Amino acid sequence: FTVFVIGNIASGKSSAARYLAVRGALHLDLDRMAKDLYIPGSPLVMEVADAFGWDVLAADGSLRTAVLAERAFATPETIARLNAIVHPPLFEQLAVRILPPQCCSTVMPSAQLTVVEVSAAASCTDAFGLADEVLAISAPRPMRRQRALDRGMDGADFDRRADVQPDEDELCALAQTVMLNTGTEQELFVALDRWLTERGITLMNEVSLRRRTRLLAWYRTLPLVCVLAVGVISFVYSFGPALLFRSMYPLQYESEIAASSSAHGVTRIW
Repeated sequence: FTVFVIGNIASGKSSAARYLAVRGALHLDLDRMAKDLYIPGSPLVMEVADAFGWDVLAADGSLRTAVLAERAFATPETIARLNAIVHPPLFEQLAVRILPPQCCSTVMPSAQLTVVEVSAAASCTDAFGLADEVLAISAPRPMRRQRALDRGMDGADFDRRADVQPDEDELCALAQTVMLNTGTEQELFVALDRWLTERGITLMNEVSLRRRTRLLAWYRTLPLVCVLAVGVISFVYSFGPALLFRSMYPLQYESEIAASSSAHGVTRIW
C-alpha cells in the first residue's frame, strides 16, 4: 500500500511520515530525493544554474541550496520553472522505488506500507497516480505559523513560503483523506493508528516497538561486550596458570632466600 502524505509548511506531515516510518513503513521524502539528484557537474545542475543564475553554484560545483531556494520559491512562476527541470527525473526515480520490478530475475523486498512525503503537493499531482491514497495533514495557517516560530523559523520566512503554497481548502481537495492536526502530536499519532486499522494495514505495535528498541540498544552495546570478553580471556590466559600453580605449589620465598644467603655467607640488607 502506497500513501502520499501532503501538507503545507508546519502542518505536521513530516511528523506523520516519521511516525509511520518508526512503525515499520518505508519512508520516501520527495524533497530529499530531489536534493540527491543535484550531483555537481550533472546536466540537471547545469540546467538549474542556467535558469536561476550561475552564482547558485558553489566553488566545488555543488548547489548553494539556500540561494536556490530564495530564488526558486519567490513566485509561482519560478517554482514552476524549477519543477519543470527537476520533476521528470524525480518522478522517474520515485516510480523505480515504488513500482515492483518487471524483470522476473530481480528480487526486491516489498514494504507493507510505503509513505511518500510531499511538500509541494500542487506541483506533484502528476505523480499521484503512483499512490493508492493521498492523505492530507491540515491545520489552520495561524496555528502553523506559531508552530514554525516555536521551531525557530523567522516569521517573514514562513509568510514568504506559505504565500506560494495552496490554501488549506485547495490542498485538501487534492486528497482522498483529510486529517485535521490541531491537537497534540500524540493525538495525531492516534489518528494515524486509526487510519491504519481502517485500511487493514498491520505494522509494528507498541510492544514490538519496545522490543525493537531494546534489540537496537543491545546491538549498540555488542562491541563493548566483545572488548570486555577479549580482555577477560586475555587475563585468564596470561595470569590464570600462574595463579593456579602458585596455589598448588606454594613457595616459601622468604625461607628459601634466607637459607641461600646463610649458605653463601651473604648478609641480607633488608
